[in-house]
Amino acid sequence: MFAADDVDSGWHTLAQIFGWISFVVWSLSFYPQTWYNYRKKSCAGFSVEFAMLNPVGFYLYTVYNLQGLVNPDIGNTGKIEINDLFFGIHAVTLASIQFTQIFMYDTGKQKSINFYIVAFLIFQFICVLSVFGIEVNSSDKLRQDWGTIRLCGYCKAAITFVKYMP
Repeated sequence: MFAADDVDSGWHTLAQIFGWISFVVWSLSFYPQTWYNYRKKSCAGFSVEFAMLNPVGFYLYTVYNLQGLVNPDIGNTGKIEINDLFFGIHAVTLASIQFTQIFMYDTGKQKSINFYIVAFLIFQFICVLSVFGIEVNSSDKLRQDWGTIRLCGYCKAAITFVKYMP
C-alpha cells in the first residue's frame, strides 16, 4: 500500500492547497467594502468600531504568526504555515486602508466612537506592552501561557469575539 511518509506528505500537500485557497477567499473578502467606500466616497453604514478593531486584531495575528514561523516553541504557537503569515500581512494592510477611509469619507449618522471599544483596545495594548516589558527586563521566564506572543494570540481572539458582537 502506502508508506507512512507518503500519506503524511499527501495530507500536508492537501493542507497546503486548502490553506492557500483559504488565503485567497479571505483576502478577497476585504476588497468589496474597500472599493465600495472608495467609489462612493462614503463609509456610511460601515462600522467605525469594526474599522478600529480589524487592523489591531490582524496586526496581533501577524505578530503571532511571524513568531510561530521563527520559533514555534515560543508562545506554543505550533506549526504556522507561510500562507497564514501572508494572510495576516495582507489583512492588516487592507484593514488599515479601511480604517483610513473612515477619516477620509463621510461616516453618515455614526459620528461618535464607542468609548468601550477604545478602552478595550487601550487595555489590550497596556497588557501586551506590560508583559513584553516584564519579559525583556526580567531574568525569570514567564510561563508560555502568558508570554507576549501567546498574549497577542489571546488578544486577537478577544478582538474577533468583540467585533462580531451585535
